[in-house]
Amino acid sequence: MTEPETVTVVVARPTAAKIAGESLVDRVLERNPRARIEVIGVDLDLRAPGESYLAVPVDGYTRLLRRLGAQGIYQRLAQFPAGRLLNSVGPLDPGRVTWRSIRRHADARRWISRADLLIASDDESVMSAWHARRRGWVPEARFDPRSRPRIDTIAAS
Repeated sequence: MTEPETVTVVVARPTAAKIAGESLVDRVLERNPRARIEVIGVDLDLRAPGESYLAVPVDGYTRLLRRLGAQGIYQRLAQFPAGRLLNSVGPLDPGRVTWRSIRRHADARRWISRADLLIASDDESVMSAWHARRRGWVPEARFDPRSRPRIDTIAAS
C-alpha cells in the first residue's frame, strides 16, 4: 500500500490521543508529512488544534439505558470478575457503545470511508476500527499494540 494521504483516528478516551494514537500518527507523518489527520471523538469534547475534528455523540439507545439506570448496574457488576464478563457482552460495553455511535452517525461513516488508514487509539475504539475494516469502509486499520488481546477476542466472536 502507498503512504496514506488521509488518516482518521478514532478516540473514545481523552488520554488515548496522547498515549496510543500519537505514536502511530507520528510514524505516518514521518513517512508522509503532508498526510491529512482527522480525529473522530466519541462522547468527548476533545479539541485537536490544527486537525479536523468530528464530535460524535453517544447514540440514543445508550442514552436511554443510562437514563433508566443501567449504568449503575454496569458499575456494580464491574466490581466482580463474572460481572465484568457480563458487562463485556452487554450493551454498555465501551467498545460496543463507541461502535454503535459511529455506525449510526452519517458523518463519522463518511469520514471513515474517505480515509486511507484508520487508527484505533484506545481499547474502546478497537471494535469500531475492526468492524470498519471488516466491512470494507476503510482499506487499512491499525490498532494500539496494547489492545491486541481485545482484537483477538473480537475476531473470535
